[in-house]
Amino acid sequence: MLGTLHPTADGKFVLRFELHLDQSREIVWHALAQPEPRACWFPARVEFEPRAGAPLSFRPTKVQVEKFGIPADQVGTGEVLQANPPALLEFSWGDEVLRWELTEDSAGGTNLIFANTIADASDAPAIAAAWHAGLEIVKAQLDGTKPESSMWERAEELTSDYATTMR
Repeated sequence: MLGTLHPTADGKFVLRFELHLDQSREIVWHALAQPEPRACWFPARVEFEPRAGAPLSFRPTKVQVEKFGIPADQVGTGEVLQANPPALLEFSWGDEVLRWELTEDSAGGTNLIFANTIADASDAPAIAAAWHAGLEIVKAQLDGTKPESSMWERAEELTSDYATTMR
């Protein structure tokens, strides 16, 4: 599930991940769109209704406050750009765009394509490592297994790998 980095026509970059999950799109959608499962893997506390035009708010997690010194009262904003349950969720987060596409496979599982559009490629290794770690948590959560490490620990492990592959 190694993420890849692609330039866009407008000078931005897209981090792209593909992941196969054994669960149905409805179950995967629940892990993406509902607050409780999302809190285990998303790198911020995000609140929103999954409907186009809905506002989003992003607040730091306890780990972000303690480990990275992000102010506890910092609030980011965004907007749901597209929501078509259980197939598509896309929203903005500041100047980034996050997009999850869910397609059903022939065995009743789900193919998940996640894309994160970013402005600066120099940020890509750390961002890719964090999303990779988060998607591993989603998979473990859906499979009913326990991750070997926390999302943040795993992201730290992966950052140097991504720095090498995204030169």
